[in-house]
Amino acid sequence: EQGECGSCWAFSTTGSLEGQNAIHNKVKTPLSEQQLLDCSASYGNGDCDDGGLMTEAFDYIIDNGIEAESSYPYVEQMTECQYDAKKTIVQIKGYKKLLADEDELKKAVGTVGPISVGMSSENLHMYGGGVLDDQCYFGMDHAVLVVGCGEANGKKFWKVKNSWGTTWGEDGYFRIERDADNLCDIASMCSYPILL
Repeated sequence: EQGECGSCWAFSTTGSLEGQNAIHNKVKTPLSEQQLLDCSASYGNGDCDDGGLMTEAFDYIIDNGIEAESSYPYVEQMTECQYDAKKTIVQIKGYKKLLADEDELKKAVGTVGPISVGMSSENLHMYGGGVLDDQCYFGMDHAVLVVGCGEANGKKFWKVKNSWGTTWGEDGYFRIERDADNLCDIASMCSYPILL
């Protein structure tokens, strides 16, 4: 859970990378959001107030790899980079950005696994469950992880993992209407890492 720090982008990054690691290497190890927060500023990412981008975090991981959460734990604030190359457990050779298209996102979720996405968070703050279908009026300001899609009561939805803890939403997840003109920019900025 990201807590009072604007590190959603780091959680989205590790989420998609953990998914790829689980799918391809059969390893389910939580990865270090703190390493990305502390060490990827030179790649364009900011602190808890400024936020960052998953693609810039992926660029950092291409060059450095990433440690496990257990060896570089999350402390909810930006600190001095303490990355130790000897503790790297996952490396990537690149990442793919998807076209801003819900069909592309659906195909990727079905064939690749969890996908990092940016979106507008304005409707998430009052979310208590169900399928979000209210229009968003503000731009992208949050990063999450699309993990699947489905349909409930005739309404298509994306299933999305947030980084606000398991007491929020539906055990830390939410559903948002799918094929509804890219609601809240859910398919506007999508990417996933390619393992080394």
